[in-house]
Amino acid sequence: MTNNNHSLTDRINRHYAELTANSRRLADYLLLNPEKVLIMSTNEIAESCAVSKTSVSRFIRRLGYADHLSLRNELLEVRESGEPVLTAIQEDCDFHQDIQGLQQLKKQLESTSLQPITTLLATAPRIKVIGYRNSYPLAMHFRQQLMQCRGHVELLPVPGQTIGEDLASIDEDDFVVIIGIRRRVKNSLNYLNNYSTIKCY
Repeated sequence: MTNNNHSLTDRINRHYAELTANSRRLADYLLLNPEKVLIMSTNEIAESCAVSKTSVSRFIRRLGYADHLSLRNELLEVRESGEPVLTAIQEDCDFHQDIQGLQQLKKQLESTSLQPITTLLATAPRIKVIGYRNSYPLAMHFRQQLMQCRGHVELLPVPGQTIGEDLASIDEDDFVVIIGIRRRVKNSLNYLNNYSTIKCY
């Protein structure tokens, strides 16, 4: 085994730029799931990545391992020595960051009960959808989708009005949806914090 406890990750990142499309698919999969090498055969890895078994064997050799068993033994030694197997993707790759972001979103959605939200979206007397700047087009699209199945959905802020005027029209039975991506107006949530009875997601 090499002296680098995270040899698999380091080797993949060292060769990533020169890999073929199939090899990059394998690389992304193993960067996110290095433990799969310990429990899956070469054929199972190939099926998971929609590539051939030959592609997996070629990829492993490209990284400098003799075969799948050699790679598996290295990861076993790392784990048994008490060192954690690195499962986080590298921060210097935008593509890997996107994958990590999507996985975190998936975990958040899986741990969140959507039933209360969908119930309020269906039954609230009025819905206020708020989106600033880059979030405004997404908020507008969300409002349009809601309008197809219910009425009384408003988009805020209304052009020509201040946010204070918009918020003053919110009742305690209204349901407020705030959409925020990239830059957001810092004081928007501070305004809403003054309305403790407003249901806001």
